[in-house]
Amino acid sequence: MLEFISLSTLKDFLDVLSKTKELIGQRKSKKLRLFEDVVDPIFRALQPVVEDYITLFATTLRDVSAARTTSEFNIALDNLRFARAKLFSTRAEIRALTAETMSLSHDRDLYRFLRCVDSIFYNVRMAPQQSKMSRSLEVQGLLELLAEDDDNISREFAETCIRKTLREVENGFIDAAQAHARIRIESQIHLIATFKTTSDAQ
Repeated sequence: MLEFISLSTLKDFLDVLSKTKELIGQRKSKKLRLFEDVVDPIFRALQPVVEDYITLFATTLRDVSAARTTSEFNIALDNLRFARAKLFSTRAEIRALTAETMSLSHDRDLYRFLRCVDSIFYNVRMAPQQSKMSRSLEVQGLLELLAEDDDNISREFAETCIRKTLREVENGFIDAAQAHARIRIESQIHLIATFKTTSDAQ
């Protein structure tokens, strides 16, 4: 049975997200405090979650591809189904809390960062040539079909679904990392400007 996604790791991330949401609700953070108190803690807590997700999908893809019998193939898919089902409620909590935090944010860069985080748990990005409807159907088709106990799923279809989902998780984390770096740089620029203003005043 695959146990690559740790429920405790996911709950740790949920706790960090909850604390940062409270901070945003209490005050409008300056750029420096926004990075130190909100963005960086979320990003650091997100990293082990993403590592678990990547390990889960990569291992499942390996097992599906290596399966020699129908039984081995079904076991590989059942392991993935079990892992997703086990984490469903926590993932739903994370998405709800992320949405609440986004609604409280008055900072455009923080909003973008949180959108990237949200996309990792349920991808909403669209390729330029895709309509919203076609993208929505593709997202639904990736793992929701795998979540069903369907003996007619082909190896090719399963590999395609898992490979696409793995790529989306990786790309989602890259987007979050870029947004994290952008806010970090801006916070440092703000710190330098503040220091210069203070020095000039003296």
